[in-house]
Amino acid sequence: MFPGFGRSAGLAGWSSSDYGYIKFTSGSNSVEFPAVGFRRNDSPGTLYYAGVEGYYWSSVAYSSTGVHYLYFDNSDLVIYNSNKHYGRSVRCVR
Repeated sequence: MFPGFGRSAGLAGWSSSDYGYIKFTSGSNSVEFPAVGFRRNDSPGTLYYAGVEGYYWSSVAYSSTGVHYLYFDNSDLVIYNSNKHYGRSVRCVR
């Protein structure tokens, strides 16, 4: 679902010195995801939970209108399903 960082990838933890983020490590590879919040289509321009929660799309769809996404905050890390009309962040990971 998130290429190169499967279930065996280590979660390095939550950091919030200025802005919350998580870091995954797998061998010598690592990737950081800042907690940039999200936007909704019914409230244009409004940014929710910036610095507190992270929402990132997966490249894997479960239907023509829905995809999986990664959610995290300072205590949770979960993969959920969502409708594509929500404004989640995108982070290219090779």
